[in-house]
Amino acid sequence: MNKTTTGILILGLSLSKIASAEFQIIQAEKAKYTTKIGESVTIPIMYSTDTNDSKLSGLGLRIHWDSSKLTFDKLSNILDTSLLQTGQVENDVNNDDNDPNTDKVILIAWATFSQPNWPGKTLPTKLYDIIFTANSTLTKTITTPINFSSSSLSATYSFQSTPGSVVIEAPTPTPTPTPAPTPTPTPAPTPT
Repeated sequence: MNKTTTGILILGLSLSKIASAEFQIIQAEKAKYTTKIGESVTIPIMYSTDTNDSKLSGLGLRIHWDSSKLTFDKLSNILDTSLLQTGQVENDVNNDDNDPNTDKVILIAWATFSQPNWPGKTLPTKLYDIIFTANSTLTKTITTPINFSSSSLSATYSFQSTPGSVVIEAPTPTPTPTPAPTPTPTPAPTPT
């Protein structure tokens, strides 16, 4: 085999490995959520793999949002199987989601240290609910992103995510009723 044939064979094997990459997949349960200014919204975060393998070593997951539009309230219903860390809200200084519009991030991580068995549930499965309140300082209807990035993955897996969004609706102004016109009194006839 000559050098050119060897190079093409190696390139072909490398490309076939890329083409058959395995993914840990994250997305919000729905693509879009709607709330009103000053009200809360609950977003279920879903997990799957393209191989449907529910026995991996874990995942480190970051969720990113814009704090000028959404205030983090809490995480709830967290999958506790091999839960390693529930982080605190931090500034998104590394921009791991590649979105300059998000400025806050929280990390949640799961890991198994002996036998890979995470999440150990039928896929897709819910990892947790994240609850936000739409900032009351907003004055008009806007849409804001919810993004994801990974801090760690199972061996041989890559990360894939679908961003979600929250539509924050401004209250509909209450129309002011128009008063009914006051009838003009008819003058009394003058006696003749």
